[in-house]
Amino acid sequence: MTTHPKTSPVNVGATLQAARVAQRRSLEEASKELRIPLRQLEALEHDQPQTFSATVYALGALRAYAKWLGLEERPLERAVASALREKSRPRPLKLATFARWHERVLSGSTVLTMSIALGVLVVGGYVVWQVNSFWRLPHLTLSSPAQNVVEGDAVTVSGMSERDARVQINGETIMLREDNSFEHTVPIEPGITIVRVEAHGPSGRVAVQEKHLLKVRSGGTVR
Repeated sequence: MTTHPKTSPVNVGATLQAARVAQRRSLEEASKELRIPLRQLEALEHDQPQTFSATVYALGALRAYAKWLGLEERPLERAVASALREKSRPRPLKLATFARWHERVLSGSTVLTMSIALGVLVVGGYVVWQVNSFWRLPHLTLSSPAQNVVEGDAVTVSGMSERDARVQINGETIMLREDNSFEHTVPIEPGITIVRVEAHGPSGRVAVQEKHLLKVRSGGTVR
């Protein structure tokens, strides 16, 4: 009788890290080139895809990182998806021992019905939360510039967004810091300069804020 060896499971984190080290590349370099937050790449290399807010984000980041390293994406995607499914698999409920009168009230069919109803509520609530998180507009606030009338040849634009969002200022992509804040210097032209800040969510929805800045001379007249 011929036996076939079992396929060894793919160790995603070790595979990614080994490929990166062999190529003498750093996580910071990958984060900068791929525009993926450093903490997400660290989560992938430590086999912690559950730290992502949704499966689609984990697989998207993995796909981009594996391609950047020149690795075959499919086996890694299957391994991560399997790990996430295992983490989210519901565990059987353990029922406590009841007295006889409780046993008459809580029959086997009643417990089964209650368990099914509870499972439906939990799964339904999770699905609703995931859909709402995926399709809502990403968070975006601006803290500066606070005034619309400015002086000087440049102004600092800063604010807050959320992880997994891609922020652009006047079409230029800006890296988020670890606390999801951002800061970028924008040159100011004479007259009115429009500063457009966009936060792109994974679903493609975009939150937008605009600032119309007026540049004046030190004496208060418009250039």
